[in-house]
Amino acid sequence: MLKLIYNYLINSSIRRKFFLGYLIVAIIPVFVISFYFYNTTKNNLIEQNYQSMQNNLLQTSSNIEKKLEGYSKSSSLIYLNNDLKNYLVQDYTKANIEDAYYFINKFFSNMLILNPDTSLITVYTPNITLPADQYYIKHLDNSVINEKWYNNVKNSSGNVVYGSTFKDSSGNYVFTLARYLNSGSINFPYGLAVLTIQEAELYSLIEKTSLNSFSFIVDQEGNIVSSKDKSLITKNIFDILNIDKSELINKNRLDVQYNNQKMLLVYNTLNNGWQTLTMTPYNSFLSNARKSASYILVFSLAMILLAIVMVFTLSKILTKRINILAKQAIKIQNGDFDFELKNMGSDEVGKLSDAFNNMNKKIKFLIEEVYQKEILKKQAELNVLQEQINPHFLYNVLASISSLALRSNNQNVVEMTSLLSKFYRMSLNNGNYMLSIKNEIELTKYYIEIQKRRFKDLLNITFSLDDNLLKYKTLKLILQPFIENSINHGIWSYDCRINIIIKLYKAEDKIIFEVIDDGIGISKKKLCQILNEINNMTTGYGIKNVNNRIKLYFGDNFGVQVFSRLGIGTQVKITIPIQR
Repeated sequence: MLKLIYNYLINSSIRRKFFLGYLIVAIIPVFVISFYFYNTTKNNLIEQNYQSMQNNLLQTSSNIEKKLEGYSKSSSLIYLNNDLKNYLVQDYTKANIEDAYYFINKFFSNMLILNPDTSLITVYTPNITLPADQYYIKHLDNSVINEKWYNNVKNSSGNVVYGSTFKDSSGNYVFTLARYLNSGSINFPYGLAVLTIQEAELYSLIEKTSLNSFSFIVDQEGNIVSSKDKSLITKNIFDILNIDKSELINKNRLDVQYNNQKMLLVYNTLNNGWQTLTMTPYNSFLSNARKSASYILVFSLAMILLAIVMVFTLSKILTKRINILAKQAIKIQNGDFDFELKNMGSDEVGKLSDAFNNMNKKIKFLIEEVYQKEILKKQAELNVLQEQINPHFLYNVLASISSLALRSNNQNVVEMTSLLSKFYRMSLNNGNYMLSIKNEIELTKYYIEIQKRRFKDLLNITFSLDDNLLKYKTLKLILQPFIENSINHGIWSYDCRINIIIKLYKAEDKIIFEVIDDGIGISKKKLCQILNEINNMTTGYGIKNVNNRIKLYFGDNFGVQVFSRLGIGTQVKITIPIQR
């Protein structure tokens, strides 16, 4: 990806680079500043709102605790009343029950008048001799003892225990305050007092929160005791918010989802184990920050658009002269040097245009006076080299034919003449310097057949060819001179056979020919002399001829290499490029 971007920038025009560069330099700071401003403002608002929510919640929690403390004190009046205790524990099989009813009804009625928040006071008594009126007095039977809340009260050692919210017979939500009656006789309880209190009394303390906020009172299990939405009462707040109970214990605040909105949740734990929670939507206090950020962004974009127009115009003016220089450079690339740039001023571009004019004149002079003459010289050398090799070979072959003709009148003369005709017909190649590698190999085979007529069984020629390379082009007659050298200089004697291997293969995107023989070889001194002559670009025959032609035609990276050891043999390596 980065490479594609880099290539795009490298290949783009200067005007586009200048334009894109300014856009990047201008846009990134604007967005960074806007992003920083928005996030700083956002974090400040979140922190301010959190502090405000926390302070309000602490005040609300304090009010709730005072209210609950009042209920607890009311229960203490029941807990500490000895007259009530005596009436509850008395055996009514022998005593008058009317006094007990009169006292209990009057006592509880007065308490309900003094505590309007309390809708009902009920005492559960284990005294079966005291008849239950099912209002103020109820029996503590198994139906009560088996309730979960009863065990909580029993294990409270006479302390107040608050129960969850439920609907009473009138359809109103209420919660209970229960207390074990064991004053003065902890191990011998004489009853259970339960105060039923309106949930509305608790809600009145949390309903004054912000219109956008949602407040709840939940019990130790997370069940909602009081909230604005009465349909949520008795439901579990952790299930509603899809959070774990431990998250409220380990954090002072929490981000939650409620009513399809992201909200900030703050909570506080009351003395009785209940918790007060307040949630405020982020949108309610971040909307102004977003609005301000959008204003800044719109203003910045307007400035950027204005800057784009200005920089486009400026870049067009600045790059106009550079484009003219580029067009003239293309003309020079295409070989057109007949132009002269007009005066472009005295700045850097103007100085560059003057230098461009001077360079154009010098290049034109070099091409006309040096380069063209050098091309003609190399072409002439190539022609001479090409023409030198054929007569040289012709003289050698004719000498062979004459030698055979003098010895005896043999059919070999006829065959050699025919092969020689084919060889020259292919080597001339209608005046072309290039031919296919396949034809070069065939041409070489003609020459080998001619030599076999002369040397008979002294020659053992082996070909090792990559057939996939036969379709490519090569200079003609680059193998024959080296096979000729192997035969003329490598044979020890007419009684000793010589083996010659001709190879063709590809290496590193180059085509390699090799001619390897096991002949007499070349001495170290003679090899150094040959190598020096090869590197001297003068006219000549044999090895030097082939090397010169390859370098003139293909360049200095290609040519001939010779490796030899006296008494072991010689290896010639010919390297050419892949030509189609």
